[in-house]
Amino acid sequence: MKLTQEPRLQTERLILRPFHPSDAPRLAEILSQKEIANNNLLFPYPYEQGFAERWIRRNKEKFKNGERVDFAIVLKDGHRLVGSVCLNLVPQHHNAELGIWIDTAYHGKGIAQEACRAVIAFGFRSLALNKIFAMMFRHNQAVQRLMQRLGMRYEGCRRQHLKKGDSFMDIVDYGILKEEYENQTASNP
Repeated sequence: MKLTQEPRLQTERLILRPFHPSDAPRLAEILSQKEIANNNLLFPYPYEQGFAERWIRRNKEKFKNGERVDFAIVLKDGHRLVGSVCLNLVPQHHNAELGIWIDTAYHGKGIAQEACRAVIAFGFRSLALNKIFAMMFRHNQAVQRLMQRLGMRYEGCRRQHLKKGDSFMDIVDYGILKEEYENQTASNP
């Protein structure tokens, strides 16, 4: 399952490529949005100076260790960085957690769905995963609807499972098995 070089994918409208240090200023701009921080356990708000550079370096190390595959979501038209989609790998169990965030200016344009579909296909076809799952805060209804559109099934809610700031957060779980993915793609080529 371990890759030797960071992959690059393309969809109709997107390039999914590795993050580069030169992405840090645009990344910082996106991560300074309160809505992004409110829906992600790891992102601070207010944004901390230098966080983007550290985030890129840390995820490069995680890739080298076989723990994570991270993609910068870039528009083909104009090459603007608009978000990130990743797989946090759990090799011993042949599964991975899907993570996604998009610049709020690009919400509602189908970018998240297009990027996630490509990464899910990559996970099952290239990494031979058996399951891809996603975890989100219960208040994040938009991502729950996205997971449903991707064919993921609701697997449950872990009440007050994680703490963000001073609040205990409910976590909702979705997942899709390889056989479910294959059945979906066979019936919707």
